[in-house]
Amino acid sequence: MSKVADLEYSYIEDSGSQEVTMEKVIENLNSWSSTKNLILSGHSGSVWAITSTSDNSFIFSGAEDNKIIIWDGKTHQIYGMLEEHQKSVNVLALTNDENSLVSGCWGNKLKVWDWRNKTKTHELAGHNGGIYASVMLKNSNYFITGGQDCFARIWDLNNYSLYGNCETKGGSVFSMAVTKNEKTIITGTNDGNLRLWEFGTWKNTKTINTNAGPVQSMVLTPNDNYLIIGTRNNIIKVYNWSNNEEYWVINSHSNWIRSLVTTNDSKHFISASADKTVRIFEISGKKEESFRFDKKEGVVYSLHLSKDGRILYTGASDNYVRKWIIWNTNNVSTLLGHTLSILCQSISEDNKYLVTSSSDKTIMIWDLIMKKQVGKIDAHTESIWSVSLSHNMKYIASGSADKLLKIWDFEERKLIHEFKDHTLSIFTIDISPDDNLIATGSQDMKVRLFSFSEKKIIKEFTGHTNSVFTVKFSHVSDELYSGSCDNTIRIWSTSKLMIVQVIETNSDMIESIALSNDENYLVCGDRNNNVNLWNWKDKKLLTTFSEATKWIKCVTFSNDNSLIASACNDGIIRIYNLLEKRLEMILNEHKSPSRNCVFTKDGRYLISVSEDQTIKIWDLENRTFHGMVFDNLMFMKLIHSQTDPQKYSCQQYLPPLRATIAHVYSYTGQHKLLKKSLHNGTILTVDKNGHSPLYYALERNIQNCVDVILEYMIKLAEDDIDLFVKYCWSFRDDYKILLKNVSVYLPDFLENLLIVDKTSSLPKFGIPLRKLPSVNYNESDQINHQLFVQTEIHDQSREINLEFLMLPFKIDCELGSEGSLELLRNIYTSRNKLIYRTEIIQMLIRSRWNIFLPYIITLTVITWADIVLMLVLLVNDYKSVPVIALFGIVNIALFLYEVVQAVVTGIKSYISFWNFIDFVRTIISLLWIIIIASTSKPYYNEIGYIMVIFNFLRGLSGFRAFDSTRFYVRLIIRAIIEVIPFILIFFYTTLFFGSLYWTSGGEFRSDSFYGLWQVPFELNMGNFNNETSPNLSFLSFMFGSVINVIIILNLLISILGDSYDKFQSEAIEIGAQEMTELIIEIETMMFWKRNSSQKKYINICNKTKFEGLSDEWEGKLKAISSMIIKNNTQSRISSDLLNKKLENIEEKLLIVEPLKKKLDNIDKVVTAVDALSKKIEALEKKLEFVGSLDKKLADFDAKVDTLSKKVV
Repeated sequence: MSKVADLEYSYIEDSGSQEVTMEKVIENLNSWSSTKNLILSGHSGSVWAITSTSDNSFIFSGAEDNKIIIWDGKTHQIYGMLEEHQKSVNVLALTNDENSLVSGCWGNKLKVWDWRNKTKTHELAGHNGGIYASVMLKNSNYFITGGQDCFARIWDLNNYSLYGNCETKGGSVFSMAVTKNEKTIITGTNDGNLRLWEFGTWKNTKTINTNAGPVQSMVLTPNDNYLIIGTRNNIIKVYNWSNNEEYWVINSHSNWIRSLVTTNDSKHFISASADKTVRIFEISGKKEESFRFDKKEGVVYSLHLSKDGRILYTGASDNYVRKWIIWNTNNVSTLLGHTLSILCQSISEDNKYLVTSSSDKTIMIWDLIMKKQVGKIDAHTESIWSVSLSHNMKYIASGSADKLLKIWDFEERKLIHEFKDHTLSIFTIDISPDDNLIATGSQDMKVRLFSFSEKKIIKEFTGHTNSVFTVKFSHVSDELYSGSCDNTIRIWSTSKLMIVQVIETNSDMIESIALSNDENYLVCGDRNNNVNLWNWKDKKLLTTFSEATKWIKCVTFSNDNSLIASACNDGIIRIYNLLEKRLEMILNEHKSPSRNCVFTKDGRYLISVSEDQTIKIWDLENRTFHGMVFDNLMFMKLIHSQTDPQKYSCQQYLPPLRATIAHVYSYTGQHKLLKKSLHNGTILTVDKNGHSPLYYALERNIQNCVDVILEYMIKLAEDDIDLFVKYCWSFRDDYKILLKNVSVYLPDFLENLLIVDKTSSLPKFGIPLRKLPSVNYNESDQINHQLFVQTEIHDQSREINLEFLMLPFKIDCELGSEGSLELLRNIYTSRNKLIYRTEIIQMLIRSRWNIFLPYIITLTVITWADIVLMLVLLVNDYKSVPVIALFGIVNIALFLYEVVQAVVTGIKSYISFWNFIDFVRTIISLLWIIIIASTSKPYYNEIGYIMVIFNFLRGLSGFRAFDSTRFYVRLIIRAIIEVIPFILIFFYTTLFFGSLYWTSGGEFRSDSFYGLWQVPFELNMGNFNNETSPNLSFLSFMFGSVINVIIILNLLISILGDSYDKFQSEAIEIGAQEMTELIIEIETMMFWKRNSSQKKYINICNKTKFEGLSDEWEGKLKAISSMIIKNNTQSRISSDLLNKKLENIEEKLLIVEPLKKKLDNIDKVVTAVDALSKKIEALEKKLEFVGSLDKKLADFDAKVDTLSKKVV
């Protein structure tokens, strides 16, 4: 009985068989842990061997309990059990067709199984002891085993016989490997030596002493660059296999190295040890990664990495098989064969074959399914610069430095014809879509056109002033395009055999050009290290990608036109997102300049060739941005730790959903981390399902995340408008749902959405063709000013200052379509009414309004005509039969209109205030017509009364058709709603004064309650007759008049005045909402267009706006409202900062408190000093008086002296 752990940490399991959703991603990320895995329990002994099918559908494990268990890779339940071994099973391998399983044990026999039927088919005997190691050759049907008997034995699985023996003589064979070309066998033995054997002769060609102890495990990297061994002395050694020298010695483990595996990209290897750890090492950087698969349950005896590199399986002494999802899906296959630089390639239409040309003067043909060479042509005497495979896959064309153009039979690999018309090297070749023409570009500056069927040159085009590096046929026309070192792209007609146009690119030497399949775009790569994207219909440069550091050698489009790839002399393949106009991915495994790249037709793979003599096949669906093997593990670790995202992590995404860290944060509501990730460079893009981070925040109603994204975008619009435009593209499917959001940032974001097109070719002044603002919908993202302004101007005095605006993405523009109705409904039901003030919303509403205005006027005229006919009948006492008939016809037509509207929209959508009025009005009107037409009796007053009310109510809606009256319709309705509380109070006070008048002895014409209710109204209107002197009745009349007539009615005036003032400030919102409601009603009736879908760019021509000017008064309430919104916005932005400051202030206040006491003491001292100062001032005054006395005494003494002298 198997046991499966109830918690799996994997990112996505079997993504190819189910839809990958963010919900599934988060579910698995939440359960992910570096110490958690999926456990398969069924063995009763240590697990020594594991393998799996290439699609991971089945897992095989062999154990010390002598059993082989077959596991279902999806359900993880036991599928079957093979039990014929008598000893521990420690060798398992699937044949290349995966139909048979080969197993070996500590006994001396191999068994071959039809594992699906769970039966043994063959038994192979030859070893004289336990079997310890094995390897299955990938390109042939040979199986090699190593055993206790000191032999490596080679088995031919075609006839299930022993094919050869390699005797080590130095000890048991514990480990082994085979080189990629399958010419050398490597064995590791318990004497610590590595022995190399020549396959076929079985000769020992070399012995290497590792000096590290018994070689327990061994693995050779897929590219044959490194051999890694693990020993019983706890040592890992890495050898540079090109020279068999030690490259790196590792002493990380504290016990035997039991097992080793290497990743498919040859950059990392994984080791398992008896110290109960599984470690990851990066070879080129000579470093151990921080991530580990640590488990404490037992010693890991066996490692197996799935063929797709996605899953690591471990078998341990605790009897369990564990499954670790490492998501190493950066699959890169490498094809080897050329001996010099590979210069060009061409892929077959069916994606099965690749043709390459090289400086080694050969053409090679590759089977892309088998990933091997299937043909070789010694084609030229010099380097072959270009090669092209015909679309019908019958011919190969090659051009060389030997000046020859040669045509080869694809199947026979034979020369059909050669053209000798060139005088210098042929750099480029292209074959026309119908395979009739061949074009070449040459160092002699000429473009030549050849007839394939007639085997002759048709035309030699001259005009380029430097070498021609690239030529391309149009997919849809007779045009041929050429790019040259003279910086121009030239367009030639293949039917008229003449030049059509010369385009000055203003770039450097053009190395390569490519056309999108729809020919809306052309991309060229130049020696300025730039990839230039052109709008090819308008022949205008759209954008330039400048990430490369050296020349661009090749550019190409994916088949769906969504991606552009460039091959560069810096060795890096860069992939750009065409729609979002940004760098999507970096492929950086070539060691020399990359010369050419091409997408497979399904767009999943990209194939590149390089001067490093390799062909690489990249699996784009399962690759991260940087392409590092363990990027996903580090990504998941970051999410779990919830630490601040660093720049490197912000550039990553998780395959296959291709979700960025912003997607994850938006989905999980971590708005603070989302904000940091955006400021650290996380791109705003869509995942594989077409969803942006904004989409997830909106879908899950996480308002903080919506606010963070919109605030970031508003700031980005100020700082980097180009990046703003690129990121806006990711919201192209979210804008409709965004309109319903309540974010305070939404109006500002919408205001920034209309981008002023500053293209130099657009006029700054002109005479508009229509009233401004003028709106036009366009397939292209380039504005055609001729649709807005006069091209010929005879009176310049009529010119005005103009600006052209556009939305950065396409919107639904097919009137009556589901997309258009959804857009309008979301605008109408938006809780953020300020969006009606934004220019884009006003333009969307007004453009549709202008289209539907004739229909709206017609509907209004019919509605009012119905009222006129009703009035005619009322005035003529219902006697005009023609008028009755016409009135009936009009109401039947209106009734049918309502029925159709209800059927088209559905009852739930149909129910609304005006639709209710419409329906009741038509029913009552038709009923009234039937009554007056079928009886001579007076009509029923009640029915006529109701009919008049409903007809005039519905007629009121007709005023919505006009800008000058539209505002008042909603004003009347809101005034009625807002006055209801007042009416309740008014009725209450009226009843109060009626009762008061009754008790005062007032005269009533009726003793009923009706009289109690009627008389107060008469009193309010002044109907009071009192001939006696003032009494209680008179006082009641006075109170009622003062309170009900003066106070209450003045209160009503105040309420209505405030309501009008508020309405005045909301006039724009109200008008836009009324218009939207009418537009929805009309578009709903266009049911035949409901399933149509058409999206276009919206282009606008308007008068140039000058900052600081306003066209209308917004009212005092609007000004206050705007101030409040701004303050709220600023408060939201600053709240975190203020909270931190307040915390700091509180901390400082704790310090200040004792200082306050000291200040109090100081204040007391100061008070005492003040008192002392006053006393001192008093003393000073006394001293001044004393001083004056001293002066007087001195004067007196002087006079006495004078007098004394006189006396003497």
